[in-house]
Amino acid sequence: MYPIASRRLNSAPSVAASLCSEIRQDIAIQALLKSEPVSHPAADYQVSRKFVYQQAHKAQQALDESFNSTADESEVLFHLPVTKTWLFQLILALVLICHCLVASCPDRYQAKSREHGNNQ
Repeated sequence: MYPIASRRLNSAPSVAASLCSEIRQDIAIQALLKSEPVSHPAADYQVSRKFVYQQAHKAQQALDESFNSTADESEVLFHLPVTKTWLFQLILALVLICHCLVASCPDRYQAKSREHGNNQ
C-alpha cells in the first residue's frame, strides 16, 4: 500500500470568491489608481495581491476594449421595422416633445395622416 498524501482540502470558499462585483470593481479601481500600494486593498479586503492584480488586469482590459474600439462604423447595429403607424407616432412625438412645427414635417406624412383621419 502506498501512503496517501494528506492534504487538507478546504471546502469553504475563499474570501475572494465570495466578493460581489461592486467590491471587485472597487478593488480594481484602487489598483488602477496606483495611489497606494497593492498590498493595502489586499489587506483591506483580505484577499491576495495576486487577486488584486487580476482584478486590475480585467478592468484595464475592459477600459482598453471600450476606448480602442476597432468596430466598423458602417456595421449594422440593429434593424428597425418602420410602419406607417410608427411614422405617425414619430411625427406626433416631434410635435409634442420637440416642439417641432407640423409644417416642418414632410408633406407626404401629413397627407397620409389626413387619409387616416388624424388631421387636427
